[in-house]
Amino acid sequence: FNRRDTSKKIPCGFQFSNFYAMGGVISIILVGSGGICAYLLHKHENQGLKTGSVAVTEELTSHPSWNAVVDNYVYIHNAFRNDLQYIIGQCEKNSSDAKKRLKAWAEILDEHSKIEDEIFIPALRARLSDDNNIPEELLAGKDHDSIKQLIAEALEASDNDDLLQALMKLSEEFDEHLVNEEKHIMPLMLESFSERELR
Repeated sequence: FNRRDTSKKIPCGFQFSNFYAMGGVISIILVGSGGICAYLLHKHENQGLKTGSVAVTEELTSHPSWNAVVDNYVYIHNAFRNDLQYIIGQCEKNSSDAKKRLKAWAEILDEHSKIEDEIFIPALRARLSDDNNIPEELLAGKDHDSIKQLIAEALEASDNDDLLQALMKLSEEFDEHLVNEEKHIMPLMLESFSERELR
């Protein structure tokens, strides 16, 4: 699996409900049957975009319902990853715009996290006879709470050096969280729901 040009290939299963541009970053709020999701598109001229996922296997991509889960757990996850790297790049350039971009990124991430915590995880738990295969931090939303705290610390940074340090820590822990979801939640969603249910 690889999606090289996210600016032209929009994932299926969603309808555009609202969009706004912010400099070189376009943030699009997508509405699907599961609720509001965030999908960020970028113009990173000299930056390699994150594509694919360490959790994606040939077995998963050949699953009949693959296209119904790839939007949320690969495309959107990578959009968040890429956007955060863009913000870090702005911070490294000492741009005064970095915090503004981080705040917008955090607001969209919050909507995305609410869908997972309030819709996806409860539905998955109701379908599973045993949820021991799901890490506790994902079941209880603890990962999302930790990310929110790191974002708050970054937004409260008193100078650019502190902001950059906070962003680097956020990026590391955020990526660990996304990989955790991709490894555990994405396969279980495929196993537990039909394509029609997932859409």
